[in-house]
Amino acid sequence: MISLSPSYRRNEQGDRDKALVVIKKVVEMKGGNAAQDVVCLCGRIYKDKFNESNYKDIECRDEAIKWYVCGCTSVIGEIRHNT
Repeated sequence: MISLSPSYRRNEQGDRDKALVVIKKVVEMKGGNAAQDVVCLCGRIYKDKFNESNYKDIECRDEAIKWYVCGCTSVIGEIRHNT
């Protein structure tokens, strides 16, 4: 279980990077079985970082896309498997 300490809710300098470290550890521990919400949260954090860079941090943009696709692909795979 992830404990959401105040540092992950403040939205101050460095908070997103700290959150990414924790979330990526959870994804790594779960392997291919991480919840889609957790995977997409990484995408959201990278998207926020890209937006805050005035759309100049291409690496964050690409990471956001990668994490969102990974989360959505898992959901689509589950839907196809259950139909």
